[in-house]
Amino acid sequence: MEFCQVKLEGHAHSMTIYISGFLAELAATRTEVMVDGLREGTRVVRVDLRGVEIIDPTSFVRVARSLSRWRDDKRGNVLIQFPERSTRASQPAFSLPVRSSFSLHSSSHLGIFDTVPERVALRR
Repeated sequence: MEFCQVKLEGHAHSMTIYISGFLAELAATRTEVMVDGLREGTRVVRVDLRGVEIIDPTSFVRVARSLSRWRDDKRGNVLIQFPERSTRASQPAFSLPVRSSFSLHSSSHLGIFDTVPERVALRR
């Protein structure tokens, strides 16, 4: 069972790398190999991440750095198409009971705008 797919589509002067599934170590390694092996004359590399479900930040940085090295070495252009943001409602990991009011102090304390009474001097 594969958790990711990395495919390459070539044109006269451009390449598209499609990544789908999980962008983790395996996908990053496959992408780095593809970028290192791009043919001479390629001017534009497009990376399509729309099929990615989960992105591991470290693996994404590896992909971005390999693309950046290629761009600097070949003086090419790189375009990255990101997946759309999730529309799924996020759920908290845990929930606390709902209170109608919350105060760190008992109600006998002064409010923020009340006059502060004179303080008793500290003894020596």
